[in-house]
Amino acid sequence: MNTKNGLLIHYGLRRTGYRLLENKPRRVAMAQRGAILPLVAVGMGALLAVAGLALDMGHGYLNKTRLQSALDASALSGAKTLDETTNTALATTAAQSAFTLNAGASGNAELGSIGIGNVSVEFSASLNPFVPGGANPRFIRVGVNAANFSRPSWLLQTVGIANVSVGARAVAGPSPELICPEILPIAPCGTGGPATNYGYTVGQEVIMKTGSGNNGWAVGPGNYQNIDLGCGTGGGGSCIRNNMAGGYTGCAVAGESVPTKPGGNVGPNAQGLNTRFNCPPPGCGPVDTSTYKPDVVIDAGGSGYPDTYSQYMTDRATPNWDIPLPTAQYEPPRRVVTVPVVDCTGTVNGSGSVNVLGLACMFLTRPAKQNGGQEIYGEFLGTSCIGQGSVPSANPFIGLGPHTIILYKDFGAADS
Repeated sequence: MNTKNGLLIHYGLRRTGYRLLENKPRRVAMAQRGAILPLVAVGMGALLAVAGLALDMGHGYLNKTRLQSALDASALSGAKTLDETTNTALATTAAQSAFTLNAGASGNAELGSIGIGNVSVEFSASLNPFVPGGANPRFIRVGVNAANFSRPSWLLQTVGIANVSVGARAVAGPSPELICPEILPIAPCGTGGPATNYGYTVGQEVIMKTGSGNNGWAVGPGNYQNIDLGCGTGGGGSCIRNNMAGGYTGCAVAGESVPTKPGGNVGPNAQGLNTRFNCPPPGCGPVDTSTYKPDVVIDAGGSGYPDTYSQYMTDRATPNWDIPLPTAQYEPPRRVVTVPVVDCTGTVNGSGSVNVLGLACMFLTRPAKQNGGQEIYGEFLGTSCIGQGSVPSANPFIGLGPHTIILYKDFGAADS
């Protein structure tokens, strides 16, 4: 019995010990479950903060991109108007209108919260540094301060950030001189060079091509101021026609020579040139008018020809356009063209060559007639204007020759 009792007692002790050992980890597990709750709360807060950074900051970056695109378009529009008119008031209106148009585009609804009064427009005569104000400004900067474009956050509100604000700026202006801009295959006679405006005065109407009854230039009989631009030997009327419409993409470089194109080339000249005037009767023949579109003003003021560049710009700004919108295809400023000015003092009979003095910007004052007395007229605008169909040169100097309007780095903004 003692032994048995002893065994029983021993067994009971073992069982009691087993129960004690068994209960101990249960108490630890309960203690651990109590500690997890604050850890989960802290972890959830961290997860919400990280999710907020991803979601709200991603949304902020998207709005930053939308804002930058709208400001880029605004700056380009303002710079183009400034280049054409030198009028900062008109350029400001153009920039604001472009911003409003883009802010109202599909997907940009949030930009509508930016009042136009919160869009800053500044002008400068220099690019770097950009100094607002000054005489003869050529560059424009359009911006929106981050304080003026703030949107409510979503998840970041859980960590005390109620709004996400973004801002942006854009700078635009004239490019360096274009490499091989689109030019017409006609060559007015001049003297000197670009520095002396080839002997012209700004606003002067120039006969750029003479007619058969008025062979007034000195290159010899049979030449009427057409030049051979890329047509080569045997190049016919179709080449002249397309080049007059705007198809030439080669070069006419000051100091080099270009070949003359004998004959009146009356039909091809008129058919190509008059695409810019919406092809008045008898039309433009086989020219592809879907490629070579008319300008928006084909008769400034509706008073007949000749038009002046001032009248043309007034109609464009009003707008008093001859081409109905929005369905018509158009492409301003198609009546502003670049031509090589040549030295006509040499004598060339038939095919020959003439020396290029430089490039000039001309406004086409009237369509070309399709008869033997055809003369082509242009108003001299100077040596610096918006050109077509080329890329800027690597020359860092901005100011001479045909150019285009481009965006520049905003040197006053770290993220530009």
